[in-house]
Amino acid sequence: TSHTELALEGYEVQAFRFLAKPLRQEKLVEALRAVEKSVRTAETHKLRVAAGDREIYVDCRDISYVKSENVYLNIVTTGGESSGTEHGRFLMRGKLKELLTRLPEYIFCQIHRSYIVNLSHVASFDGRNVQMDTGERLPVSGGRREMFRERMTRYLRER
Repeated sequence: TSHTELALEGYEVQAFRFLAKPLRQEKLVEALRAVEKSVRTAETHKLRVAAGDREIYVDCRDISYVKSENVYLNIVTTGGESSGTEHGRFLMRGKLKELLTRLPEYIFCQIHRSYIVNLSHVASFDGRNVQMDTGERLPVSGGRREMFRERMTRYLRER
């Protein structure tokens, strides 16, 4: 843009970079490389989950959603060849807010104080609930509905 005064507003929509006009080719190339690196990193992102006496490394692409239950987080996976995990649930101690910072931001969205969803596993949204591709329906709180719509729209546009 040629309106550099709008750069701060980019943070409101989680812009990846801000490129000012006149556009310099080296800045564009640098931004594109950073996007590529970010996507590659997110695609190989694994989450460490303690399961009894061992640790399981779950590929984030296989996480359908996370539900907060008191001091525990119930991580629901679809399973998949990418992580070698089966469809299942993993229970770990922690806080939803802290886990959200460890998940790839472009595919995970907090839709409720108790739920984080993987946008790639959302099948539909009726204005109040999301239906996951596993068939489960999860509530979207009123204060997060518009943000969810924006994030889902951006996710679909960038796929």
